Amino acid sequence: HQGTITTAAADVPKYFRFGDYVEVDGRIYRIEDTGSAVKKRHLDLYEPDMKKLNSYTSYKQVYRVVFPFGTPKDN
Repeated sequence: HQGTITTAAADVPKYFRFGDYVEVDGRIYRIEDTGSAVKKRHLDLYEPDMKKLNSYTSYKQVYRVVFPFGTPKDN
């Protein structure tokens, strides 16, 4: 889904848990899915802008995000 926080798929539960938040290039993603091609340290990110998606390289810095006062409610 699209919004302030968008969807990502990850290798669950080996590296992430459902509901974890990660930051990639200044955008926040919530781990909400897994899939057969999503293994080990691979993430599938939802990106509505195809130009931006095509500009992504294979390797990005990923940060786990922790919200100290609870998770955002805008989704």
